Amino acid sequence: MSHKINYLLLILMTFSSVITEAQTRTSKYDRSDYDNIYFKDSDTLRLYSETFSGLEALDSVVGDYKVFITGENHTYTESNARLWLKMIKYLHANAGVRNIMFEYGYSYGWLVNEYLQTGDTVLYNSLRNFAYVEYSDVLKDLYEYNASLDSSEKIYLCAIDIERGVYPIAKLLDYLITDTIQPHDSIVIHVQSIQSLASYNDSKLLESAENDYVGSGWNYRTTSTLELVQENFKKFESEYKEILGDNFDLFKEVITTKFDARALWTKYETEKAVQQYVFRENYMHTQFLKESEEHPGNWFGQFGRCHTTQNKTTSNSCDWYRFNSLANRIKNTKGGTYKDSVMTIGIIYKTDRSINMDNDGIEDEFDKYFEEMPNDGIVLFDFSEDEVLDSVYSDDFNYLFLSTNNQRGEVYEYLTYLDDYSYNNVVRLTFHLNQKNIGLGSLNDEFSGTDQADGFGTDPLQAIELTVLYGTRYSYDGLRTLTGSQFGYYLPRSVDLDNGPNYKLGGFYVRNLSYFNLLPRSTFFDAMPGLGIGYERLTLSADEETNNPSVNNGFIANTKNTVYTNPAITLDLLFRADVNISVFTLGVQYGYGFDLSKKNWRSGGDILESSPETSFRGSSLNYFVGFTF
Repeated sequence: MSHKINYLLLILMTFSSVITEAQTRTSKYDRSDYDNIYFKDSDTLRLYSETFSGLEALDSVVGDYKVFITGENHTYTESNARLWLKMIKYLHANAGVRNIMFEYGYSYGWLVNEYLQTGDTVLYNSLRNFAYVEYSDVLKDLYEYNASLDSSEKIYLCAIDIERGVYPIAKLLDYLITDTIQPHDSIVIHVQSIQSLASYNDSKLLESAENDYVGSGWNYRTTSTLELVQENFKKFESEYKEILGDNFDLFKEVITTKFDARALWTKYETEKAVQQYVFRENYMHTQFLKESEEHPGNWFGQFGRCHTTQNKTTSNSCDWYRFNSLANRIKNTKGGTYKDSVMTIGIIYKTDRSINMDNDGIEDEFDKYFEEMPNDGIVLFDFSEDEVLDSVYSDDFNYLFLSTNNQRGEVYEYLTYLDDYSYNNVVRLTFHLNQKNIGLGSLNDEFSGTDQADGFGTDPLQAIELTVLYGTRYSYDGLRTLTGSQFGYYLPRSVDLDNGPNYKLGGFYVRNLSYFNLLPRSTFFDAMPGLGIGYERLTLSADEETNNPSVNNGFIANTKNTVYTNPAITLDLLFRADVNISVFTLGVQYGYGFDLSKKNWRSGGDILESSPETSFRGSSLNYFVGFTF
């Protein structure tokens, strides 16, 4: 009993030291020292409210700029769309921004602007099929905001990218055709094909969205249809002009200039030529200059982060080497129109911090800032006071948005799994004091009538154990399972008969263990049912002494030792509870074991049928302390 008390005292002392260590290690989270707080609650942007809380740091500087560009990872569509709308409203109110450029092809941009000016709900329902649903939802809010503005304050929205998608092209061409004039026979097939194609695409895109699949198996091809329309248009321009009227110039630009640019870019992309992204950046810059000439004033756009770097460099440019991004080209526009007038703000996500492989080592520098942030939050970060981050990002961005929003858009949900598929291996080493109830009743009965009638007693056998467990903690699923091995040593017990042998009972066991963690995402507490399959063996030795050694009485010396064994294959049902504080682990385990072997004792490998049955069946309780690496 005194052994048990000593072990419990040891566990309590260890637990006390662990708590003290944990408090020391977690002291950095004690926010009594307010100088260590990087972000206050008021720094978080309210994406779904009308306030500009969190953007106050920009108030005194936005007046110095003409063009504002934020850089996103496209896959976080919900938070991106809300931030886009927030920045539009903020810059409209504080920086004179009236023009919005965005990363779509011209046709889609024209249709969106048409909706923004007219509120055409039929057009809107079609637009929802062409883009991320989260951005489409935000367009409704933007329309209502724009409708509330005076005519001189209205927002103009345009897309400056290449026509990488073909469905909006067909939709725009159909939108420009009126039914008031019957087409000439030379073009009637193609005009009606445009109208049919636009309706067909609307139907199939809606069907794809509702059934959650991409319409790659469609019977009709938009690109092939438009190529035939273009060929026909070039032969019969005058006939098209007759039915299009004032819409002719726009129709011509889309089906010729815009469509040709798409074909060239597609050729570069198909051949995996570097020209694909050089051509695209130059194209967007050219389109911006054209739009800015026709629509004077300040501009805002939210593009993929790779398009927003201000410096011509291999850093922060998504591995597009010596890359002149859109922001860089605007900043260096000939004539100096936008020199020192471009502000860029990159968005760094807690679950996506990588811009360039050369900067992988810098990602951990953001940890201390993300620790300060709430979940699903965005803060504006002036990194100029962080020497390390400033050296990496200052040439490309004026500020950074830090985002803990990790919800992907519907189209990119599969990436959430891929991003989360990071892991680290876990090794848990624990030392146990075990108390095992073993069926010693029949063995103890053998001592009845002696001066040690209780035999080895009825208290549980005590054992010391060493357990090593292995597992993998996945960021998407936590620590789900632990498996490993265990070695245990039963502390010996003795029965000394006054007029007979001295008996000693001891043994050992080895087990393979498997646990299933009910709380896989918790790093502090593990609750784990488990299974153990092992080999156990009790050893009973009898020491006898005589003053007359003789082979007749079984002695060849003064002492004779007889050894009996009771080996078994055992199955244990277990439940283990672990408390983890930093690298330390302590806890308790309850188990119930089953003896799957014959219960009699053995001598020299032979089963002694008349020997008392001794079973390993019974409950166990053990306490443990150790380490998790």
